[in-house]
Amino acid sequence: MFRKKQQEEPHADVPEVVTDHEAITETKVPVVAARSRERASIGASIRIRGDVEGEEDVLVRGHVEGTVSLRNHRLTVGEEGDVSATITAGVVDVEGRVEGDVNAADQVVVRASGKVIGTIRSPRVTLEDGCRFKGTIDMDVEPAARAVGGAKVADFKPLSARSDDESGQQAR
Repeated sequence: MFRKKQQEEPHADVPEVVTDHEAITETKVPVVAARSRERASIGASIRIRGDVEGEEDVLVRGHVEGTVSLRNHRLTVGEEGDVSATITAGVVDVEGRVEGDVNAADQVVVRASGKVIGTIRSPRVTLEDGCRFKGTIDMDVEPAARAVGGAKVADFKPLSARSDDESGQQAR
């Protein structure tokens, strides 16, 4: 019932070498997803006045005033974040407050807790239910149309206005 403690061997801290092939193939190694990009953080007690430029994703929980330039990267304004700046980024995700021009190459998302005062320029814009927005939205479709083969918005016709040879169906 009670066993005596065995004396420790002199090399007990050295891992055992496995020579059995089956034991190696059956061993499961946990897979950890690595983040493809690191994200810098501006803490809640930090106040920045001036230009913020970078080549990585940034999370703002503090106050930034001036310009923010993160080309092809993500700017996230946390719920406690306050940004009064001209923003240029790949993706802008607003959970806090932003005042100024927001320019995103890919997308702007204003979350339910977010507030934006200013101009949003991006090909894709999402305003979640409950967010606050005052300003203008410019969704320039020309760059996206050029990437699809040079078509312009005026080149697209409603399906009902197309002839039989264009749509494969009779016009109604």
